Amino acid sequence: NSITGAIPTQLGKLTAINNRMSLHTNSITGAIPTQLGKLTAITYGMWLYDNSITGAIPTQLGKLTAITYGMWLFDNLITSAIPTQLGKLTAISNGMSLRTNSITGAIPTQLGKLTA
Repeated sequence: NSITGAIPTQLGKLTAINNRMSLHTNSITGAIPTQLGKLTAITYGMWLYDNSITGAIPTQLGKLTAITYGMWLFDNLITSAIPTQLGKLTAISNGMSLRTNSITGAIPTQLGKLTA
């Protein structure tokens, strides 16, 4: 794909999405909307990697506790600390990837609750 621009906040209203959100490998810019934390029915994964996403990782993503496969935010321009709330994603079995960003601060101890 060649999707450009920011992720619309209105995507947070798509609460019936029950498998995955896959917007990877595009030219998406701007921050991850906090409203994506309302997509609590997603069970497989959230893939926003390989874009130009900036700003902080919203704490609200910690509400996506039904995700069982993975959360991949790598290869972006994220500049914040890792929110402790991501430690609530204990059902993830294939990992969380935040590599190749400009993440600051220490790794939260809450991530020790993740098993993959």
